Amino acid sequence: MLHTYEFWFVVGSQFLYGPEVLETVAARAAEMADKLNASGNLPCKIVYKVTAKTNAEISDVVREANYQPSCAGIITWCHTFSPSKMWINGFANLQKPYCHFATQYNREIPNEEIDMDFMNLNQAAHGDREHGFIAARLRMPRKVIAGYWQDEDVQKRLGDWMRAAVGVAVSRELKVMRFGDNMREVAVTEGDKVEVQAKLGWQVNTWPVGQLVDTMNAVTDAEIDALMDEYRAAYDFASEDTDFIETVRYQAREEIAMKKMLDAEGCKAFSNTFQDLYGMRQLPGIASQHLMAQGYGYGGEGDWKVAAMTAIIKAMAEGKTGGTNIFSDVKSTDWFYRAVVNSTQYGWIHGYGDGTFRPNNPITRVEVTAIVNNMLGREADVDFVTEHYDELNHFSDLEVSHWGYYHIVEATNDHDYTKPSSGENWTELN
Repeated sequence: MLHTYEFWFVVGSQFLYGPEVLETVAARAAEMADKLNASGNLPCKIVYKVTAKTNAEISDVVREANYQPSCAGIITWCHTFSPSKMWINGFANLQKPYCHFATQYNREIPNEEIDMDFMNLNQAAHGDREHGFIAARLRMPRKVIAGYWQDEDVQKRLGDWMRAAVGVAVSRELKVMRFGDNMREVAVTEGDKVEVQAKLGWQVNTWPVGQLVDTMNAVTDAEIDALMDEYRAAYDFASEDTDFIETVRYQAREEIAMKKMLDAEGCKAFSNTFQDLYGMRQLPGIASQHLMAQGYGYGGEGDWKVAAMTAIIKAMAEGKTGGTNIFSDVKSTDWFYRAVVNSTQYGWIHGYGDGTFRPNNPITRVEVTAIVNNMLGREADVDFVTEHYDELNHFSDLEVSHWGYYHIVEATNDHDYTKPSSGENWTELN
């Protein structure tokens, strides 16, 4: 998915500088695009498109970007000064995500050797100030990334923005297949399908469960056998009992049929509900799970909104290692699997140093305290605790060296505090 998108690099300048400077700007812009692509920190390709010098050039490249499906957004930079009024028409028509890359070609400024030629060519600070003004003046939604373009952290920030922009592109073309309606009398799974298509692009429509059943009945044993091989590679089977195997084969039949219907309609997300299974023996369980592993979004109980967002997030996160199970003793078939994965993503639990979760161990008081603190965003002020050690509540069986010491101190000492962006700044013990 990600590799099918690209981002256009549009560099601002003007004819005032003459052909020699403009040729240098174009060469450096192409060089930057090549090195950024080779960095390994970007999920999508950057394509240098133009050194724009006129209103017409900018309007033309924006128009082309709007109508090119593979273009997920534009990245702008001003090597030299670029008068911002000539960007107004193009920006007014831009329909793709936009990132202002505030950087400069050289890492260092040669203060001792600087001359007018250098100053004439290298005006990124001046140009980016002007460029930033017009985007702010037009109240444009945008991402501004400031920093040196060859620094890894800057490249990774650019890569993160690319993933968000791909999410926008996927959203605008997303089709959701609903097998039947949502659960009867349930409000949270309802929604305004007209408004969501107008605002986000999602095309949400319903297909009859009877059509799914017809498609299931047409699935061959050979197709089921092939998918069963995939299941055996991915899952530990609890039994080889005939009834159990037949149940799993039925799930395979459901998955194959759903995938055929999804692919035929170009849908990347689907929903269903156990209230509408007419003609089916089972609610798709492993079938839905295995489709999600392939990038499809799914929402239970007819929740098409969850299905759509899951598909978008999966597209954005392609190739990332986060957001999945990190524990060697937690399997995808465990009843608590999703709770563990979600809690890990939220930062509520971290497991043990050997990479295990130990789900069958009794949970200790300090572990419960740590989880609650993490859920509430509470964190002891280590400096304050150290300075006021003698004033704190203590426990004879809890040493400062214990991993949970500060969690217990946080929970058992009443205190006033302020809340910065992270952690706590304690001000007084009560």
